[in-house]
Amino acid sequence: MQLDISRIRKIKEETSNIFSIINKPRLYSDYDRYYFLCEEFDTLICILNLLELRAYKESFVLLRTVFEKFLYFWLMLEGKRYRWTVTYNIQPIVSKAPKEARDNTIEHSYAEMKSGNPKLKDVIQIQAGSADQEMNLTFESEGLYERDDVSHGGPLIPIYNFILREYQPDFVHVPPIEKLKEGTVPSETLLEQIKLQKRFYHNFIYIDSILRNLLINSLITKVQKNRINVHYNFLSKFVHPGFSSIEVWQNLNPESSSNSMLTEYDEEILRELIFLYVSRLMYLYLKVFVQHFKGEANFTDYPKYILLLEELDGLSRDLWFFDDEPTEFDKRQYIRNETDEEMKSEIPYYDDPLRRLQIMRNFIHE
Repeated sequence: MQLDISRIRKIKEETSNIFSIINKPRLYSDYDRYYFLCEEFDTLICILNLLELRAYKESFVLLRTVFEKFLYFWLMLEGKRYRWTVTYNIQPIVSKAPKEARDNTIEHSYAEMKSGNPKLKDVIQIQAGSADQEMNLTFESEGLYERDDVSHGGPLIPIYNFILREYQPDFVHVPPIEKLKEGTVPSETLLEQIKLQKRFYHNFIYIDSILRNLLINSLITKVQKNRINVHYNFLSKFVHPGFSSIEVWQNLNPESSSNSMLTEYDEEILRELIFLYVSRLMYLYLKVFVQHFKGEANFTDYPKYILLLEELDGLSRDLWFFDDEPTEFDKRQYIRNETDEEMKSEIPYYDDPLRRLQIMRNFIHE
């Protein structure tokens, strides 16, 4: 397959004025979404630069980041619903053990929820925590309003936009003691900030929470969630310690390898897979942004982006990504490998993007 890298760069340039499709942009959400889009488009172009340098492992590492951030970006646009779990420490009454007090509080909370207590109207789950005195309440609700929208007359803004501004990862993955240095902020305040940031991470930023939130907003199905995991797990092989990235390096440097059991990668397949990922992710970022503003778009510019989407869709069709339909190759492979008794209504998804593309190209050249 001829990789039209220059065309992807050109498409990126042709989207430079995409903010103009929004007739009345809102502070700060619409601007943040636009900046997010521009940032990730730049990263996709960087990946193409790495591709030309034969830096394939590094390309896969960056692709996982762009992919994960796309899923969050989608929620910033369409994720009206969200879930939020809060842990409460139950203080026992005299003569009651912590576990007994916690269990009694859970029972009482369930009764209050069923009786229609307005404070618990958004609670969907009450569970015991990991410690005897802990109780977890999970809420499900809809988004918020911009700070300036005092009358709540404007559109509901997905909470993920506010989390983008409020999340501070430097408070999440460090021991609290490292934050508790002498200063103007009391240690109790810092500890509360750390707890809040950890809740942000576990409820909104962690990949499993992102997928859960896509599901509760009906943006993906369970089948699509499983497909997303195929690509996330594949790309993660090059992020985490493991042998996959070493094998890619060994394939590019065979004179430095004494491994006779080496998994052989066709370099052209590596290049094509990275190109397909870049094209599809650019398509998805552009698609969700353009579709979100369709109802209020400046229709002078809007048709141009529809044409770009059609082009990107065609360039990336061979990937059969989580959002797409199986290719003719995948249909033929399924029919070829299954008997009439084993045939299912849905074609099974593949489990290794690289191996599938290699088989696909071999099949075409037969």
